[in-house]
Amino acid sequence: MIARARAFQFGSVQSGGVTTRTVRENNPLVQQLNVVPSEFEQDQFTTRVDGRLSESVSLTATFFFSNFPGLDSFPDPSSLASPFTLRRGDRNRTLAVSEQHIFSPTLINEARFGFFYLNNTRSLDDPFLSEALTSQAVGIGNPALLFDDSPGTRRLGHFIGRPGTPLSQFSFGGPNDSFNRRTQQTVSFSDNLTWVRGAHTFRAGGDFKRHRHDSNLPEEQATEFEKFDSFTQLLTGNATEADTQFGVTDKSFRFLDFGGYVTDDWKVTRKLTLNLGLRYELFMWPTEKDGRIGNFDFSSFAGCFTPQGAALSTCDNPTPGFIVPDNAAPVGLANVDSAIAATARAGNRHTLSGQDWNNFAPRAGFAYSPWEGRNFVVRGGFGVFYDRPSAAFVNTVFSNYPFLREVEITVPSGNVPLDTAFAQQPTNLGLNNWLPFRVVRAAGAGGSYVIRDATNVARDARGNPTVGANLGNIAETFEFRAVDRNLRTPYVQQWNVGFQYEFVSNWLLEARYAGTRGRNLLQAVAFNQGYDLNDPATPDHIFERFNQAYLAAGAPNGALGAGATARER
Repeated sequence: MIARARAFQFGSVQSGGVTTRTVRENNPLVQQLNVVPSEFEQDQFTTRVDGRLSESVSLTATFFFSNFPGLDSFPDPSSLASPFTLRRGDRNRTLAVSEQHIFSPTLINEARFGFFYLNNTRSLDDPFLSEALTSQAVGIGNPALLFDDSPGTRRLGHFIGRPGTPLSQFSFGGPNDSFNRRTQQTVSFSDNLTWVRGAHTFRAGGDFKRHRHDSNLPEEQATEFEKFDSFTQLLTGNATEADTQFGVTDKSFRFLDFGGYVTDDWKVTRKLTLNLGLRYELFMWPTEKDGRIGNFDFSSFAGCFTPQGAALSTCDNPTPGFIVPDNAAPVGLANVDSAIAATARAGNRHTLSGQDWNNFAPRAGFAYSPWEGRNFVVRGGFGVFYDRPSAAFVNTVFSNYPFLREVEITVPSGNVPLDTAFAQQPTNLGLNNWLPFRVVRAAGAGGSYVIRDATNVARDARGNPTVGANLGNIAETFEFRAVDRNLRTPYVQQWNVGFQYEFVSNWLLEARYAGTRGRNLLQAVAFNQGYDLNDPATPDHIFERFNQAYLAAGAPNGALGAGATARER
């Protein structure tokens, strides 16, 4: 079977519609009518082969092929001013082969092979890749070009608005997803044996899967300017914030899955049937081909989260906690390589403390008819079901230090010049030199507080010198995500019990109770939790930070009090 589909998608999907309608913000009586087609084309075919190789052996194979390129003229769904068109190139290949062997009427074996391939690519359409639509052409300098001079980095940066202002729907420039590439490939083998013997039906089998996940997500490498408070601010060439990225965004992850099971459907008596089984799951933690995984080890920071607290020198400097796999290799960029060299090795290729080996999943069920001829059945069951956390692992560590560093630029006045936003960034400095962040304060009672990184930057984006000796970028956001080194495989326990009763012909009454309980489920927790200063469990070094700030202000209300702890002082 060969199918070919071609369709046109417009701004809103309607049964016969082709348009988008937007009520003008300043005049609710006027509607603005836009018609911008988005082209979508898909070529696909499916073929199936069924063969009987002998009286006892049969073979089935199915192959699916699909190419679905498209042009998306609405790459920013919330924006009304994004003139760029996104070219999507997606391909899918799926193969499934099954061989069934009948050894006897009571013994059957089935072997399966599977192959899955999905390739998704994104790029701006060709007309938007001209030199006239690059950041350099409009006078915007981008230091990320020193790391990657591909079209994804050279393209004109992204301008967006701040939600809740008249510019909330403003956007200009290719979206962050413009040049992302993702390839997923899975190869699987499984074998299942069924044996009927007397009152028992035994089943046993196993499966193996090899996963490969290659991604390149440059995201904000082409610069991003955001949080415009007014159109005048944009016209004067200023933004409230500017972002770009330094480092490596090309990753290739590998991971394996193993599984095995044995079950028995046992007809104990005419009234009672039992279903008993045990499954074992082993989900190997993902590894990256060149060790491009960044994670964090909290073990040396345990004291920072206790009421006794720990030294500020420990709790305010996260640098010793960062870890990389043993196979972390240089990437050829001096900035990144120096950060890799300064980061501790985890002792393995996945950065976790160890593999989770005890994923046994028992299953049990029953069906019981206590009274013959009464059409009454009681049923129940219990099972444990494991979930593979590999995809969440990959997404969490993908953009981490020391392989990637987001650079966020702000200035005290709130206006970052578009043309020189990154002019003060030290592109030849190792990424590890940005850490740690410091809260600094200008001397005197009238001084102000500011967050600075550890670089030697002496001027802000507008060229204004830093105050005193407080060198470094200000308000430098550091985004980092970590996977718990003691990660365990998530699982769910499910159970149910109920009955069915046919009280008259063609009338059935059923009641059932079902329960579910999750254990080791994945959750996201913020590292930098806020503290309640009235809570006795608040770590003591939190109060020491306030004491140090008070002293830096010149102790305007007198000396600190006496006490054995920072809270008391």
